[in-house]
Amino acid sequence: MSRDCFSWHKICWGGVKRAFTLVELLVVIAIIGVLIALLLPAVQAAREAARRMQCTNHLKQIALSAHNFLDVHKRFPNNGGDELIMNKQPANGPAKMAWQGGTGTRYDGVDQYSAFFFLLPFVEQGALYDRINSIVDSVTYPLASGGWADNIPSPRAGANVLASGVENPFCTVLASLQCPSDGNILRKLTPGRNGQLNYRFNRGDWMVGDSWGENTQLRGITRWGGANSTAFGQIGLENVSDGTSNTWFASEAVVDPIAVSIYYKYTLAASIDIHGKAAINCLNVRGQKGILASTGGTIAGKGHRWGDRASSSTGFHAALPPNSPSCSSTGGDGDCLMISASSEHGGGVNVSLCDGSVRFVSETVNCGEIDRVLGSSQGNTGEGHKWTGPSTHGVWGSMATPDGKESVAAP
Repeated sequence: MSRDCFSWHKICWGGVKRAFTLVELLVVIAIIGVLIALLLPAVQAAREAARRMQCTNHLKQIALSAHNFLDVHKRFPNNGGDELIMNKQPANGPAKMAWQGGTGTRYDGVDQYSAFFFLLPFVEQGALYDRINSIVDSVTYPLASGGWADNIPSPRAGANVLASGVENPFCTVLASLQCPSDGNILRKLTPGRNGQLNYRFNRGDWMVGDSWGENTQLRGITRWGGANSTAFGQIGLENVSDGTSNTWFASEAVVDPIAVSIYYKYTLAASIDIHGKAAINCLNVRGQKGILASTGGTIAGKGHRWGDRASSSTGFHAALPPNSPSCSSTGGDGDCLMISASSEHGGGVNVSLCDGSVRFVSETVNCGEIDRVLGSSQGNTGEGHKWTGPSTHGVWGSMATPDGKESVAAP
């Protein structure tokens, strides 16, 4: 065999220069694809674990800020109608309001301020708190340019700029109030969306009407102050007779997407027959694959305003299990509302307790008699919010009442 043939034979049949065959290349690609398929879920799970941990930390900071507020004011903040803002007087107005023993007026709209506003100084947002207060204090009555909503910072104002040309401080985006797992939430300012948030306060184990006298009968921890804060429900540690480690303080809820669809599983469903009825009526609006079945429509607004005391923005009711639907009886966020805790963590929600700790509560937690009006099995013949006895909504509901006399420990 010649030297040329030998060299050719070496290169073609065993030499180091032989290339991959097509089959070998496909096998390598397939192996890489399998490895990626195995690795990707693990990476996603690790990222979600980190996001869930950050969400847990946010709720813990909210609970601890409430304790700092408690140290200063000897009570928890009211979610609406807190005396810290209700007792302010207009710069050019009467000295006292009628409910203070006089005749006169007060700053309009400040009863809408949520408990998050009063916690701002305790979550490193003291400058924002001072800015809102300074604008309120500078307003002179009567308002020369018209309505109060254009002059006083309002969490519900449609415009992001006040009449003075100053940006509405309630439009400030607070990252500490946003869960990183929620893909619907806006991380930047958007007109008409005054600072979206995921976290909300425990309003008790039953639905309420936000614009009715039911606000005075909330069974949760951050109650509405109204026209007489002392009578309407200021809560201090002495009122948490069930124990701070046995009472929910705050939880989370997925924000409604901007493009609202009745098929989105966490959207606030409208015109549901829940007023005076069993909580299961709201649960039944969820159809196949967890999406909302045909309803009377939806409300674009759940979780869109951190400064608003309305349940649609800053409250939750422990009447249905975590990750249940939320409902309104008439299609408005001022009517009878049932706002359920929800998250994108999968399988449950994070909840902080009044002692400052945080738990992950499964969506399979015991919720008791959701097919009956609250307390009806114990003799209640009225609506659920009028019941003053122990919760009949299982562990989930019992943990939502600070003084329900239930000996229930956190799940």
